[in-house]
Amino acid sequence: MGAVTEFAFIPLRPGTDIEDENISEGQIMAQMLAKGKIAPGVQANYWGKQIDCSHFVHLLLDWDSLDAHKSYMARPDYGAFLAAAQSMVDPEKQAGLFHVPFQPHPPSGPLLSPLCEVIQIYFPEDLTTDSQKEFTTSFGKFIEKLSGAQVKGFTGNVSSGWALETVLKEGEAKKVFVGLFGWNGPESASGFKSSGAYEEIAGAVLSYLSAAEVAYVIFKSP
Repeated sequence: MGAVTEFAFIPLRPGTDIEDENISEGQIMAQMLAKGKIAPGVQANYWGKQIDCSHFVHLLLDWDSLDAHKSYMARPDYGAFLAAAQSMVDPEKQAGLFHVPFQPHPPSGPLLSPLCEVIQIYFPEDLTTDSQKEFTTSFGKFIEKLSGAQVKGFTGNVSSGWALETVLKEGEAKKVFVGLFGWNGPESASGFKSSGAYEEIAGAVLSYLSAAEVAYVIFKSP
């Protein structure tokens, strides 16, 4: 298998400021980002906060392969690293971690746009391979229409793919499809979705997009 992107969601404990290196959480985050820059097999890393909730942090790392990340997690010092990261998590919320072979890869285009729209669409765990392919084809047609429509504020950058792992959603195992869209700002994204063109462009995937979990994040790549 080729390159994959580690996709981590960290819901911080209330009051946690990960950008203040004078406190333990800020120091932990700084160490995480520093290690992410030099870890063997890492191509790039990105992190950002949701614009509607600064306590929700998204951390993504491009790896040479899934095996490269697994090798890093097998290191003797990884346990302490993971424990430090988990110490920042709100115990009332659920953190997440999975891997996506985004296409195109790397997903730096949408991630480093002024604003990245992150959508996660959940499917039953027993979704067949044929059904996955059918949805991927429909999503691709949506992207083609979106790219050709010259939508105001859309940067033209999109990456998408299926998570390699199943994820736990509301107590049930699910398959998840992830899409990353680049926008110039939140007004651009909301303006498009409230326009009459949205439903026409979305076509066969409209119902899936309407049910998607959506986050708007400003990412940085340290």
